[in-house]
Amino acid sequence: MAKMKQLQEVWPDSATNPYAITPPVIFGGHPPALGVSFSGRSMCQVPAVAAFAIALLPAAALAQVEPVSGPVSADDLTPYAGTYTIVAPGVAKANYLAVLEGFLEADGDPIGGVGARNQLAAQFDRLDQDTAHDTVVNDKNGHSWVVSAPTAAAEGEPHGLFVFISPRNQGSIPGNWQETLEENRLIWVGPNEAGNRISTPWRMAVALESIDLATRRYTIDPDRIYISGHSGGARVASTVAFFHPDRFTGGVYFAGVNWYEPTPSQGGRFLQPSIGKPPEVVLELARDRSRHVIVQGTDDNVATYVPSLWNVIKQSDFRTFEYLSVEGQGHGLPDAEWLDRGLAVLDGPLRAGGSSSR
Repeated sequence: MAKMKQLQEVWPDSATNPYAITPPVIFGGHPPALGVSFSGRSMCQVPAVAAFAIALLPAAALAQVEPVSGPVSADDLTPYAGTYTIVAPGVAKANYLAVLEGFLEADGDPIGGVGARNQLAAQFDRLDQDTAHDTVVNDKNGHSWVVSAPTAAAEGEPHGLFVFISPRNQGSIPGNWQETLEENRLIWVGPNEAGNRISTPWRMAVALESIDLATRRYTIDPDRIYISGHSGGARVASTVAFFHPDRFTGGVYFAGVNWYEPTPSQGGRFLQPSIGKPPEVVLELARDRSRHVIVQGTDDNVATYVPSLWNVIKQSDFRTFEYLSVEGQGHGLPDAEWLDRGLAVLDGPLRAGGSSSR
């Protein structure tokens, strides 16, 4: 495949938005090294500038890509039990285009960065017009997902799906969550290479791809397809849930969340929206069909914007959107008790009214 012409687009920081996720620096061909320096500032103050490559592979090329020793190829549809890694060249172009299309249909700045819409539109048009390829990749080494499935799921019993977006480039299960996930009959899928230094559209696309990877192997309950994340990963997870309620039926957001309306903060200042507002038809589905939970520590000195944001969210007309306050918890992930409590909301009934609680 001929190397694509390199295209570098610098996305300005948004000084007015302390918790925005800045869109990526985009390259064609082979990617540069990923990574940024936060210069001692918190993730809520510094949008994560990302660098990644967009390339395309024809369907016939997928089987020619050699995975590293150990992980399972995405072409292997065996419903394994236990924890293992799936590797693929990238994500389905349809999933990546769905992310771009959602942002382009949003009201307002799509991802909190100045001038994002034109650059996203150009990228969408370029990919949409290429009919010879069906896979989008961001790294010549491919992408991988950590999967953990109970034995019963491998034997064909229906299970829910729990997709988790980490702020780091690893998708492994937090140490004490495994038992809770199994007790709740959930299959874990955690994308690797999807941390805060990776572009928001790519992180969202690998979340959508996670559903496809799971449903090709296991019997997934369509009413229990959940997304979650921590810190910057929670902000991405909430964005996925708001823009794609046809794919995910709910989400648990640990120490982070995005929102599409201005938010009053302490001192009389306003936090500008970190994402555009999804189209009304999409929001209606999200409000009426899905369930959402914020889990926030009282001693979190990083995601300090979350309580102010909750004051706005709880006035919205989502049928089920709850806030669980963890006394004495900092910015890290809480123990499995709070995962279990969040899952209880997601598995519970939709409320009849339009007000949030707790």
